[in-house]
Amino acid sequence: MRGGSQNNAGFLGLGASLELLSELGAENLAATVLENTERACERLETIGAKIVSDRRLDYRDGQQRSGIVAFEAAGTRSAGG
Repeated sequence: MRGGSQNNAGFLGLGASLELLSELGAENLAATVLENTERACERLETIGAKIVSDRRLDYRDGQQRSGIVAFEAAGTRSAGG
């Protein structure tokens, strides 16, 4: 007997992730994620957000750059400042 419920959202997310990986191919996934991240940063800046993430590193030069974006919305202050 199990308590609680299954993680249906997690199962759906895993399925969608595997489908995306299959469509793009593992070799193209990193480039696609970084392109989407760059587009997100550009759109955030157009509405006045300040991008806090370091965007200078490039995987093509053997360095790593994350698909995670940290930003401060216009008119707000960060927890540290």
